[in-house]
Amino acid sequence: MTGHERPPGQSASWFSWRGLGKLVVGVLIGAGILWTATTLFLLFVGFNDAPGEWSMIIYYDRADRTRFVVTPRFQTLAYCRQSAVDRMKELGIDKTGDYECGLRCERGGDPHRANICEEAHK
Repeated sequence: MTGHERPPGQSASWFSWRGLGKLVVGVLIGAGILWTATTLFLLFVGFNDAPGEWSMIIYYDRADRTRFVVTPRFQTLAYCRQSAVDRMKELGIDKTGDYECGLRCERGGDPHRANICEEAHK
């Protein structure tokens, strides 16, 4: 026998522990590669210099929406929200002020309204 032949009296089987082990290792390696690629893609999507379509609108006083500052061009709603919270803390208005993030905003003619946005979220 050369090592690849079955001993006499053993039948051929479609199941092999060695084959199963190779399959499991292959699946795990493939899943690891997929997970790594997906994670890297998601990390780098937001870390580029391309302008975004979200605008941060900070109101100095939540009761008076006529005083505000607008910062445009955030890549994602999540970045806009986090930047708004951080900026309000820097300005010392995190307890008295308010913010919203708007998608594709344009300046409105009404001075009591910061922007006209397709969507606005807190």
